[in-house]
Amino acid sequence: MTKILFLSRKRGFGHKKRDDLIAEQLAALDKSLEIVRSGTVSGEKPGLVISDERLDVLAEARAKKIPSVLITNWFPAKAWRSRAGKPSYKTFNKAGLIIFTDHPKVAAAPPFIRPPVFFSGPIIDKARAPRGKRKKKKGPRRILVTAGKTEPVDREFFETAARAFRMMRTKAGMTVLAGGFKGRLSKSAPRGVKIEKYLPDASARYAEYDLVITRGGHTTLWELAFHGVPSISIPRPFYANPCNLGYAMNMEKLGTTKAIPQGFITASSLAYYMDNILSGRTKLRKADPALFGGDASRKAALAILRYFRAGRR
Repeated sequence: MTKILFLSRKRGFGHKKRDDLIAEQLAALDKSLEIVRSGTVSGEKPGLVISDERLDVLAEARAKKIPSVLITNWFPAKAWRSRAGKPSYKTFNKAGLIIFTDHPKVAAAPPFIRPPVFFSGPIIDKARAPRGKRKKKKGPRRILVTAGKTEPVDREFFETAARAFRMMRTKAGMTVLAGGFKGRLSKSAPRGVKIEKYLPDASARYAEYDLVITRGGHTTLWELAFHGVPSISIPRPFYANPCNLGYAMNMEKLGTTKAIPQGFITASSLAYYMDNILSGRTKLRKADPALFGGDASRKAALAILRYFRAGRR
């Protein structure tokens, strides 16, 4: 058995979901692999290290001459620095291969990134997606507000959405997935707003809603685009996540979401955008099916195996 150490970033549900799909494909394609999902490079002594944005392990793998693969959906700007003050892109360059989970029509690798970059396309669980065309539901429209894995900076986002609901003209109901803020928000939630800590299997249920308000997470935006669910993206501030605004603006160019920086949003303006989208005055569309061609997780797994086998010859 060949041991592969596959480490996922701890922040963000989307990272774990795509890593689970890639790991399943690797195991199916090569029965001789033992995929270890936790541990250290020194402790496990693997034949290959796969890191989903766990940048800390790339340097250790390089030092021990262990081939490594970086899975990511963002590239750093050349001016960005790590906490140690070193250029962030130099850490990316320690990988032997980069799997970029986006489409080359949407994003591009900067010239200072040296490892080969394989564009797998967006990795989502299409097998669990609702079948057929979304049907318009009768009665009040349904709105979902989600931040994915909640952070302290999300409190204002949730509170603004609840205040905006009060100002809407469209008859609707709202569900807010507030995580640890459930208790605090439940005390002041207006009638018609349901506060939940989380929604089991939320991504597979997006199609049940007429509008989703999100923080602009990469996987979430692609899942909504695949389902054809209109969305409003209010990315976290740059200091909390420097990439979310970029994801949202890229998807806005595709016509699948309305992107609004948090500093520019108010309850009244959010109510205006929600009314316009739900009434059809602002039209958002489903992403081009060609962007989801094939199984992206299988493509990623095949690229990883080609890189690994080529290095063993």
